[in-house]
Amino acid sequence: MAFQDAVTPTRIFVGVGILFPLGFLMGMAFPLGMKSASGKASNLTPWLWGINGATSVCASVLAVVISLYAGISAAFWTGVACYAVAVIAFLGASRGTNEPRAGVAAEIAAAATLTHST
Repeated sequence: MAFQDAVTPTRIFVGVGILFPLGFLMGMAFPLGMKSASGKASNLTPWLWGINGATSVCASVLAVVISLYAGISAAFWTGVACYAVAVIAFLGASRGTNEPRAGVAAEIAAAATLTHST
């Protein structure tokens, strides 16, 4: 409300200043998850991109449905809960060793040998 009567460039600057940090932090879940997953099983990368695309589309539709039936606050808190689950899943997946599993390591080594021999 403090910037309600401000000129348009000021209101834009304030809006970007408020939304940029939130968007940046929320946008880090997928890149961090991809980095973690590709280090363990690089063959999952295309599947993860596909799952991300599909869930992004479904989540946007679901957010509209939730907000229409239960209100915008319910849609907001559902989003917060989903990000909390994502953080917990990331922390759980990041525990332990950062080394790939033996089966995946063998696949990577075989692919590297095949690539270098051709």
